[in-house]
Amino acid sequence: GQDAEKMHHEMGQSIRHSGSAKLFVLGGILGEGYLNGWTAAGGSSDDTARFETLDDMMVAFHQCWNKKGIVLVKGSRSAAMERFVNAIYANNQ
Repeated sequence: GQDAEKMHHEMGQSIRHSGSAKLFVLGGILGEGYLNGWTAAGGSSDDTARFETLDDMMVAFHQCWNKKGIVLVKGSRSAAMERFVNAIYANNQ
């Protein structure tokens, strides 16, 4: 809706303030709002990345994840982020 950009920015700020170490965004122009919110909240852009493909995101994720901690996966229905969750499970069994 008309407030989508603002809401994505605020969510990026909230994610940063939650103590998250990294923020990865898959596709979509609105993902920039998350990244901008993260940096506006004091997060380093070195700890963020935007990916066009799930495969690229999975490679980066596995390079930095120590298989400990919590992974928050959020996405619109059209993003089908269950593909990401399923890939994590498949790579860790």
